[in-house]
Amino acid sequence: MNTLLKYGLLGNAIFSCLTGIALIIAPVQIAIYMGVPDPTLLMGVGIGLLPFAGHLIIALRRKPIRTGEVYYLSAMDGLWVLGSAAILLFDLVPFTTVGLIVFSLIALTVADFMFMQIMGVRKRVSAQS
Repeated sequence: MNTLLKYGLLGNAIFSCLTGIALIIAPVQIAIYMGVPDPTLLMGVGIGLLPFAGHLIIALRRKPIRTGEVYYLSAMDGLWVLGSAAILLFDLVPFTTVGLIVFSLIALTVADFMFMQIMGVRKRVSAQS
């Protein structure tokens, strides 16, 4: 397994898990800090992130890693990024300045993991050809 794919999946899993735990443990505080009007939305996102993180770990542990599974997980990341862009573009959440920065950085981080995963799996597939 190449390091780009390995670290893309592992980093994504760790980031998703930690973000999910934070959103479950402290949704009210995070909502106030970021300007999100309903903390239950954050808790729901946190609950959804944990199975996703688990799926990333399962995918990482498979020998060999399934190409289709990596593309599926990367598509989920892509949907996260597109959803984040829509939220920002249409001003759907009254973010504080800090909230806007944090939300944008999360979307960029997810995009980075998506890129690492796709490039890593493509590199692996081309090496096998």
